[in-house]
Amino acid sequence: MLKAIEIEFKTKKFLINKWVVLINRQTNEFITRILDKGLHKLYGIQQKNKKPDRNIINMQQLIMTIIEC
Repeated sequence: MLKAIEIEFKTKKFLINKWVVLINRQTNEFITRILDKGLHKLYGIQQKNKKPDRNIINMQQLIMTIIEC
């Protein structure tokens, strides 16, 4: 009985770990898409402005740092 419980536990643990990996991957892709859209918007705003805006440059650097991490 204990051996059956142990095997079942290991099986469930393996399946849960696979689900966690899939959920993490999907969340990562979702967040990356959001950051990428924001970065493109910032590039568009920067192109419209005549002079470089320090706040936009700082936000671009922040987003790039988050993406690299």
